[in-house]
Amino acid sequence: MAKYLVRRGANYSTRVFIPKDLQQHYLGRNGQPRKELLVALKTARPDEAKRLRNSVQAKYDREFAQKRAEVGRKSTALPFSDTVVEHAMWQRYTDILSLGDKQRLTNATEDDLDEVWKALEGEFGEESIAAFRIYESIKDKPEVEAAERAARKSLLEAHVGKGETKSIQEALAKVVAAYRLAIAPKSKEERRLAEALQVAEIEALDESVRRAAGNFKGGGSHPLVKPPTGALPLVAAPGESLMELFDRYATENPNRARSATLDAARLKVGLFSDHIGTFFPPNGIVKKHVRDWKNLLKLWPRKATETKAFRGMTLTETIEANRVVGKPVITPKTINQYLTALGAFCRWLVAEGFLDANPVADMLLKIDEEDSDVLPYTIDQLNQLFRSPLFVGCVAFTPTKAAKSGDLKVRDHHYWLPLIALFTGARSNELCQLLTTDIFQIEDQWVFDITNEGDDDQQLKNDNSKRVVPIHPTLIELGFLTYHQTRMKSGDKWLFPAALPDSRGKRNAAFGKFYGTYSKKIGIKVAEEVNFHSFRHTLTDALRAADFLDDEIAVIIGHKKQTTTSRYGKVKPGSIERRVKIIHALKYPGLELSHLMPSRGQ
Repeated sequence: MAKYLVRRGANYSTRVFIPKDLQQHYLGRNGQPRKELLVALKTARPDEAKRLRNSVQAKYDREFAQKRAEVGRKSTALPFSDTVVEHAMWQRYTDILSLGDKQRLTNATEDDLDEVWKALEGEFGEESIAAFRIYESIKDKPEVEAAERAARKSLLEAHVGKGETKSIQEALAKVVAAYRLAIAPKSKEERRLAEALQVAEIEALDESVRRAAGNFKGGGSHPLVKPPTGALPLVAAPGESLMELFDRYATENPNRARSATLDAARLKVGLFSDHIGTFFPPNGIVKKHVRDWKNLLKLWPRKATETKAFRGMTLTETIEANRVVGKPVITPKTINQYLTALGAFCRWLVAEGFLDANPVADMLLKIDEEDSDVLPYTIDQLNQLFRSPLFVGCVAFTPTKAAKSGDLKVRDHHYWLPLIALFTGARSNELCQLLTTDIFQIEDQWVFDITNEGDDDQQLKNDNSKRVVPIHPTLIELGFLTYHQTRMKSGDKWLFPAALPDSRGKRNAAFGKFYGTYSKKIGIKVAEEVNFHSFRHTLTDALRAADFLDDEIAVIIGHKKQTTTSRYGKVKPGSIERRVKIIHALKYPGLELSHLMPSRGQ
């Protein structure tokens, strides 16, 4: 946190780094783009400053996402071209001609005028001036409209000759908005487009005069007023670009997602929008767009949005730049997360009538087994881990120095999480978000209540993850209940208060980075397939060795689907006695933890 927190007087402030592509929208007093903001946290306590810093960062992450959407809405979708001019002219010509046709078809015939006069006589009387004026206005309507067309044509012709654009400004503004053109006021492009619209309207007014005289042979003289030969790219209607609709989706929040989840989805859908075009219409999205995006995601580097080398780059620019940078790409499971976020949004688009069918349906990558690439720990690796400096004494608390032997005794979540995971199979986030009240007794048996119902900030992978897991006797011998009582006496809400949430609300994020680096330093992480999730696989193998079925194991680790059972299990209700029997049967022959027991001097 050192690079983020700044002490100003007695209190702390936090630095918020502005993404490169947005710096021009945050100007300093000198009018120059700002690279960072300094936000006062109004606390002198470093632990409180760290906690507040995460919430401030989350707030600005949302602001940056919204700013990108706002900037995107103002960006150009179509470059100015001859094709744009052709389409704009023809649209103006047909619009004015259509208006003239409608006016002509609503003119009263002789029979209509007779009926009108009879009705007016009946209402106002035979000698009424009011009736006469109404009758004359209806009778003279064609002449009035003809005079208006003539006056309009004269004005347009005079303005075209002078290069004046005032007479066409309203139509010009509509074209710029409809085609999402970024044309500077009074530029040569604007004047060229304005002149084209004026010429188109003049031609349409001439044709309306001929049609009013009964001549429908056509005969426009201007060579440019003709059906366009080139096709324009598809463009969403104003207010209906993908990210504009995502704003509406996020406001409605049909799935009741957390704000952090929506923020993450916004970035993923934004990446898809970048791929198909900022103003590509939703009803034009087909499976090919999703398929091509999925193939690009296979080349998308991990944490690309957090990598300085990729700031301000588009999807394809980032992929190309990574050929030099060489960051590892995201996994198939992560690709499926991107597709799932887009799919949820597309379901809403279908429900709202913007799409006929969900183009993401059946597009997820096929992954045969959950975490099939994760390996369990060997007993030798476990003994190496629990005899390492983090557990017996290290120099200082950093991933590197924690791997060196010293006198510092670490007894926070960094110490307890690996031990608890070994005897519960719980995920790191499930453990990091435990409340002190999530540890209690049922029928004299101490248990972990893994849930998301105790606090709004608690998150689980899914509803099947809710479960009660008995506390293994070894954890009690290691002093876990004593640790719990200490937290209770201190008035702590969280069992592991030092596990602070990141900008997305994940309390295990910092620990995950620490554990990955630390396990490499001590030599137990020999491949990507060995990580904290390996504890779940280690526990599963141990319980299978104790003759428990996958369905029974699933009660402990929290899984449901049959496709998952082949790896872990299927959730079924189980009494506390049965769960205690399963946990008490959990043994790791050859594992040595006696040196960590309090009775041995710890």
